[in-house]
Amino acid sequence: MASPKTWFRPGYVIPAVVLLLFVCHLFRVIDFHELEAIDLRFKLRGEKSAHSDIVLVTIDDPSLAAFGEWPWPRGVYGVLLDILTRTEPNYIFFDILFTEASPDPAEDLKLQAALERAGNVVLPFFYTSEEPFHGSFPLESFQKASRGTGFVNVSADYDGRVRRIKAYIDTPQGRFFQPSVHISGLMRGEGADEWLAALPLDSKNQIWLNYPGTEKAYKRISVAEVIKMAGMNKGAELKALFKGRVVMVGHTATGTTDLKPTPFSTQEVGLVVQATAMHTLLENRPLRKLPEYAHLLMLLIFALAVSWWMTKFKPVHGLLASLGLIAGYWVINLAVFIFADFILPLFMPAAVILLIYAVMLFMKYLAELFVRERMQQELSAAVRIQENFLPRVAPNPVQIDVAYEIRFIKGVGGDLYDWADLGEGKYGFCVGDVSGKGMPAALYMAKSISDFRSISKRDREPGDVCAELNHILATAEVSGMFLTLAYVIVDVKGMTLKYASAGHEPMILFHQSEGKTEVVTKVGGMPLGMFDGTQYESCEIPVKKGDCFVLCSDGVKELRDPKGAEMGIERLSKAVEAKAKSGSTAKDMVKHLFDAMKTYQRGQDTAHDDRTLMCVHFLDV
Repeated sequence: MASPKTWFRPGYVIPAVVLLLFVCHLFRVIDFHELEAIDLRFKLRGEKSAHSDIVLVTIDDPSLAAFGEWPWPRGVYGVLLDILTRTEPNYIFFDILFTEASPDPAEDLKLQAALERAGNVVLPFFYTSEEPFHGSFPLESFQKASRGTGFVNVSADYDGRVRRIKAYIDTPQGRFFQPSVHISGLMRGEGADEWLAALPLDSKNQIWLNYPGTEKAYKRISVAEVIKMAGMNKGAELKALFKGRVVMVGHTATGTTDLKPTPFSTQEVGLVVQATAMHTLLENRPLRKLPEYAHLLMLLIFALAVSWWMTKFKPVHGLLASLGLIAGYWVINLAVFIFADFILPLFMPAAVILLIYAVMLFMKYLAELFVRERMQQELSAAVRIQENFLPRVAPNPVQIDVAYEIRFIKGVGGDLYDWADLGEGKYGFCVGDVSGKGMPAALYMAKSISDFRSISKRDREPGDVCAELNHILATAEVSGMFLTLAYVIVDVKGMTLKYASAGHEPMILFHQSEGKTEVVTKVGGMPLGMFDGTQYESCEIPVKKGDCFVLCSDGVKELRDPKGAEMGIERLSKAVEAKAKSGSTAKDMVKHLFDAMKTYQRGQDTAHDDRTLMCVHFLDV
């Protein structure tokens, strides 16, 4: 299995993932709902009062009830305009198209005269195409009498909501402005060109609108109320309302205007969109959007931050850090929007952070999978090597039957067993247990069994073999490790056992003539490898045909039941006795003892230590 580092590096994957998501965002292959996120921030900010220099004069339902159904005679607009002119407004914008002549020419003359007397009225027009340019303009006489015209076309975003408005269009006939831009330019006089150049326009000459709220955010009064107050000689009150301000006249009555979806409403009158453009420019707070290159750079920074702490932290801590980054960024995002009128992407950075977290988590999983696979391969190799250290076949003399089995809890371990043909009908058998588990114990076991074999080839007392092996291990400079060992020399001709123990579990000896087992504790000593110069005693035990003995490691004695109680040497001795009475073979005895251990565990699948059993049975021949 190839290392994931060679084909799945974060330095390659992370930028690639971010770039792919960014391209999907640009071409709207994936909708991250960033436009809806702008609306969300408007609503979280809440509605506020619009600029105080904007007053809406609305043709509402009460106005239609007072002066008749729309369209009104042009003279009514002339009367309204004369009333407004007397209040000395700064500029007046009519959000009403006057593109066709009235059936009664006198009506047009009345409005034309009112326009001339006002001298500060901006009229709307609507263009139907930019290339070639076609538009529906006010009557020529109205254009000459007004202060200028502005297009009232509104372009919605792809979700249908109006969030930005085109500032101007360039045509063969010249440059035309949106009404609020035109009025703002008139207000700035000679500095209009410099002001226009400084507007934060996008590639389509659009400006992002900073909505204060719905129609309720604006000062407003109906046409009916204006004319009524004028008739009641309340000119001073009207002057206080309109003087020096931008007055915007338009329809709000039911069925008289197209309704536009905006961040605050799904059905907003078109006059409010025009008023919002005027509000944005008077406040000098158009929304600004992060350039796309800066957007990409920010995403890369976030992605690198997540990838960095995913290499340093645990997955759960990495997740908490990622969620904290998202939360902190959202707080900053809202603050920047409210106080600096800046639009930062909201949902896409969060998606990138969580995706990079998932990618890094997956990469960690692959890396750990590779390590586990490699460790498993190494463990398998170690198992095969350790198996080669242990004898594959038992001795097969006529007089004895031998069986042994070892079960490691980690594939490899520190338990060992061995036998040696010493000649003249003598055989040596040992079971040992290295301190610790796993690979270190396995390596120490390999050394121990190699040294044991070189020592035990000569017919020597078991205690002397233990003493010499202890000297070798104690001087080997292997810190903190030691070996317990039980060593038995069987003389099949003399029918005797010579036994020595170096801190190991006692031998269990079954006497067939008595039908009982004996736990042999006559000799003992320190584990091997702890202190150089330690001496070990041997004892000689006579045996008869039909007898058997069992050697085990401490993993057998210390096996626990579900309540934590150890199996113990006495319980093991009784299991040996019960099976030996039936005259079983050595192999049957080993199997029986492992079955007894499984029964004692009562359904638990694992042991806490390596387990080794060896049984030598003196045949009744």
